[in-house]
Amino acid sequence: MRIRVSHQIVHRFDPPARTVNQILRLTPLSFDSQYVLRWRVDIDADGARRETEDAHGNAVISYSHYGPIERVTIMARCGSVMAKTPTNRPPSPSCRYSPSGMTAVAPLSKITSYGAFAA
Repeated sequence: MRIRVSHQIVHRFDPPARTVNQILRLTPLSFDSQYVLRWRVDIDADGARRETEDAHGNAVISYSHYGPIERVTIMARCGSVMAKTPTNRPPSPSCRYSPSGMTAVAPLSKITSYGAFAA
């Protein structure tokens, strides 16, 4: 199945903002049941833009505009995302986290008696 996505964020400032700083996480990841063919994030105001990746492998766009600004429009859109029904198999080797880390029991999350947590 092909999915098209269009997401628009409009910020209006009254009075005009002196600076604007945005950290955007609007780009989907490709994985076993989803493949992103084309993806684009546009910002209509001039400013410094830096694209990086966080510790989990997510695309992060940092945007800064210095000087008076009344409006910023951010548009995330894709040409196509291929999605298929997920299977019950373990995550692919491209995953950056250990699935066992998500299911491990931590001492502070273990219930020792009704309503009391471990100290």
